[in-house]
Amino acid sequence: MLAHLKPSPSTSGHVVDATIPLLVKETHDQAISVLAAALPGHLSALLQSEEALSSSTIALIAKEMGNSKPIIRRALSSVVGYAIWSNAALDTGSAKAFTKAVHPSLENALKTISANPLTSSAGPVEGYIAAACLMGPFTESGTFSFVFYLAMVVYWRCAGLFSTPNPSLQALSATGTKPSFLLWDKVYVKVTDAEDQLWLLRACEAVFSFFASDLKKNETLRCVLCHLVVCVCHMLI
Repeated sequence: MLAHLKPSPSTSGHVVDATIPLLVKETHDQAISVLAAALPGHLSALLQSEEALSSSTIALIAKEMGNSKPIIRRALSSVVGYAIWSNAALDTGSAKAFTKAVHPSLENALKTISANPLTSSAGPVEGYIAAACLMGPFTESGTFSFVFYLAMVVYWRCAGLFSTPNPSLQALSATGTKPSFLLWDKVYVKVTDAEDQLWLLRACEAVFSFFASDLKKNETLRCVLCHLVVCVCHMLI
């Protein structure tokens, strides 16, 4: 029934406020998937409008993005990621309040996946979503005082794109250093879910758009990235 409600500023707030508490308490995997599938359009509609989402719901979303249950984390990360990715401007008051609340959760997801990309219980998708949002819409909007801080966190500490903290990109090859979770073939070849593959491509688009000028100087990384994109596109066919 929720899936048939058309997103709008007048109804979407009620849908999100009512559905999020149900989702985080649900124990049946299929029910969680159904509830999560009904939310992205409504949350996106709210971020595009000035219709504020309740502070308690925002806080609950941010908190439960770190839920101990992988399926809950995955569901909320996907909902949040879609809403942010589809609202790249993030220029409304509701969008600013929402993104300010969830950015620590995205950052934590990125750190967690970066540290253990092969053993994450929910797979690497949470890291892909976080990288795509932080280095994409968050940075592109230019409206957040913490954007530069986030970019540096992703650059040096979280994404693990470089073997050492150096202003220029370090060459990433198959030998010598451990690649980032984004570029590691042992990670992305195991990504079989179509939505996860899409978020992987979005993460690549966001991160490497941000570092476009550095890519021009690093042929090795360009080759690695091209190989990654070709592999994922082949999987999507």
